[in-house]
Amino acid sequence: MTYQELVSKLKDTYQEKDASKISEHLAIQFNIQGEAEGALYLEIANGQLHVEPYEYYDRDILVTTSAADLLALAQGSLDILEAYQSGKISAEGNLAKTLLLNEIVTGSSEAPSPAESAPVETSASAESAPVEAPAPAESAPVETPAGENTPAAKPSVKAPRMSRKKNRKRHK
Repeated sequence: MTYQELVSKLKDTYQEKDASKISEHLAIQFNIQGEAEGALYLEIANGQLHVEPYEYYDRDILVTTSAADLLALAQGSLDILEAYQSGKISAEGNLAKTLLLNEIVTGSSEAPSPAESAPVETSASAESAPVEAPAPAESAPVETPAGENTPAAKPSVKAPRMSRKKNRKRHK
C-alpha cells in the first residue's frame, strides 16, 4: 500500500463517521512508519472531520504507528487506548482527547469530556521534565590496584574565560 492509498482509505473510512456531536476541536497527527511511511492528520472542528496528508504543528496528540494499525483504529477493530497500552502505537500529548476519536469510531458517547480529564503524561513528556543532577560526591578514598587509599580527584571543569583585550584596539 502506498501513502496516497492509505490517505484515500482513511478519508473514505472517516467520511462515513458522524462527528457532528463533537463540539471540541481535536487535531491528531499520525506519523506512519514502515509501509506507506509519511505524516497525516485528522482534525475535528465545528462538527466536521477532515483527514489531510500534511503535518499538523498545533496538534493535540502526536501518534506514531504503522499503516495497518492506523486502518484498524479507523475501522474500530483496534481501540486507541488499548493500542497505546499494548505498545502498538506511541503517543504524546493530551491522550484524554483520544476518547473523542473512539466516540466517533464506535458511535458511543460513554467517554468523559477531555476538558474534564487531565492530560496523560507520556514517555515523551517525561523526557522533557527537568532532571536533577546527582549531588557531587565528597572526596572519598579510592582503592588503587596497589591497595593504597588515595583521595578521589575532584573533576575541575572551567569555562573558558573571554578576554576583553581581544575587542580593544591597540594604541601606540
